[in-house]
Amino acid sequence: MNTSRDWDGAVVDIYSLKGGKCEVFNNLAFDFPKADVIWTIQNDTAPTGSNNLYFNSSTDAGLADVTQFKLTQASKAKHAGRSTTLTTKDIYGNQRANPPSVGAVE
Repeated sequence: MNTSRDWDGAVVDIYSLKGGKCEVFNNLAFDFPKADVIWTIQNDTAPTGSNNLYFNSSTDAGLADVTQFKLTQASKAKHAGRSTTLTTKDIYGNQRANPPSVGAVE
């Protein structure tokens, strides 16, 4: 994402929800041009956030690699997420732990 580093990226860009609410949680981010930008607010909807983790590098995040984004056993993201019934399996179809790991994989 933005390898030229000429604009600020975010995990979520939040626009107006016309009365709705936005919760941003269990996201894992690393190596952004502008540190710790999990979300940006583009209009009048302010999100609530929890269990979002930012790291300076994939190594700091405890990722085994940046292709499959699987976590090492020592990762601070392991089992650090907020419990939810919205997603019961990770991106590879593995059952989510309780509490789940932050990010897309267990």
